[in-house]
Amino acid sequence: MKNFGQLWALVLATGDNDGEADAMGASTEGASADRAGTTQRDSPGKAATLLRGVLHRAAAVAHRTRVWAVVTQQRRRRLDGPLWFVPASSFVVLPEHGSTTYGILMGLLQILRRDPAARIVVLPSSYHMRDERPLIRSLRYAAAHTVLRPDDLFILGAEPEVPDPGLPGIVVGPDDHRGAFAVAQLVDRSSAAPSHAVAERRLLWNTGILAGPVHAFLRLLERRIPDVVAAAQAVIGGTDPVAAAELNARLLGLDFHRDVLPGQERYLNVLPVPRGGGIGLRASERSIDTRLYPALDQQAAPQAHAASAVSPRFARSPFGHELP
Repeated sequence: MKNFGQLWALVLATGDNDGEADAMGASTEGASADRAGTTQRDSPGKAATLLRGVLHRAAAVAHRTRVWAVVTQQRRRRLDGPLWFVPASSFVVLPEHGSTTYGILMGLLQILRRDPAARIVVLPSSYHMRDERPLIRSLRYAAAHTVLRPDDLFILGAEPEVPDPGLPGIVVGPDDHRGAFAVAQLVDRSSAAPSHAVAERRLLWNTGILAGPVHAFLRLLERRIPDVVAAAQAVIGGTDPVAAAELNARLLGLDFHRDVLPGQERYLNVLPVPRGGGIGLRASERSIDTRLYPALDQQAAPQAHAASAVSPRFARSPFGHELP
């Protein structure tokens, strides 16, 4: 009998400015000039470093044979070094102008074919960590939750040392008394966070990392784009490249975090990542984005580092302890 219900990792490595921006909830065309410029200056060496980091995270929670990657054709050629870790049969390869949402959907369905009870961690590769240990503990904790709560979907929210305007936000709701918190609201990077969430320190930064059973992911997509999920299942089961191209074209501009998840917060749970990993380090080189952090006005911006030293709301996160 096949061993179903295993943990799988789906790595989003589609490109420097397209899919990874999508995965973090930023607009493909609307990313800020400094963010885009920094990424372009760092390519391709920076991109390879980011990819190695996310593959390290994937390996920390899933066996190599259960790691899938969503890549563009160009990036698979250009970054074939870090991608050696992924089995040759475990790629979703997109055209150069491919939709990351299409890649996520096809990756989910490919894994579903192999493991109908799969538990999946979706990992973007758009940021680096100074210290990976807090995030790795968080990923393992999230993986444990997918066993204990097999119908729930979890999103990781981080407490970076410095506010990073490149990351969208999560307004944290009540403690569910089962190791996680409700998601009150997802905040796009182009929107202002509710002032009460900032004042009460209930705003976390959306890492874009999701964990849950494959069917929980597919239910989110079916609620938002039911005909597309059915079309994708037909593409998976067929050999028509035209159908695949048409489906990809339909999903262009549809971002998973920006267009699929908002409005479905009641189906999500947030797991806070403790401060200390140095997530979003480039924020220290930029001005603070007051759209996301209205409590930090331009006069207060020089004190941003001091403000970040205040004890966070979730300082006693269970992620601070290793799982038994």
